[in-house]
Amino acid sequence: MSNLTTPIKVIIADNVEIYARGIQHLLQQNPYFKVVGQFNSNDIMNPGKQQLQADVVILGISIPFTAAWRVLENVRKFSPKTAVVAMSEFHQDNLIATFMRKGARGCILRSATRNELYEAVRLASQGKPYFSPEIERRLCYYLANESKQTFNVSKIHELTEVDLQLIRLLCEGLTLKEIAAKWKTSLCSLQWRRKKIYAETSVHSLIELINYAVANAIYHPLDTEMKRA
Repeated sequence: MSNLTTPIKVIIADNVEIYARGIQHLLQQNPYFKVVGQFNSNDIMNPGKQQLQADVVILGISIPFTAAWRVLENVRKFSPKTAVVAMSEFHQDNLIATFMRKGARGCILRSATRNELYEAVRLASQGKPYFSPEIERRLCYYLANESKQTFNVSKIHELTEVDLQLIRLLCEGLTLKEIAAKWKTSLCSLQWRRKKIYAETSVHSLIELINYAVANAIYHPLDTEMKRA
């Protein structure tokens, strides 16, 4: 890893260009960091195309989460000494916990301050974790109460095969309009079915639905991406 005389080498992997450029600008203002690459997450899912010659990868998390999951898995597999710091605009505890379990060294919010960003990268390069204060509080509470978490598993049997297929497509990032065209059905019928799914699973947003689907093995983002490759 880097020391005080050698800048910490950083790769930025984010599908949202405005965030990626902002992070790059902040890091370039500090001589202790050197940005050695900025890529769309999809561009570095195959480590054979881009050598991960970096101490830290800052990984932007955005819907759909498939690309971010795949990048994290490949970094841990092909460059285990490279630390990953996830950057998210979401406050979903289960989502963040999942990224931590898959090997992310830390997680900060997109609204993090300049000093939070610097501290997260510095500690990650030393093999130490860092979380934005709000994420740390929520994650500690979530993990402490994880055994009490309920995902309405008992209601999975109430979901039809069509419901499950719709959930998987929504998790992959397709819109209802795109699914309606794919299935040659009406948009209204899919809106009704999505409303029914939300009610039966007690979720209120797409992010919560993705959490539910992953937690209950309805959706496997990495498996889905492997089939596409």
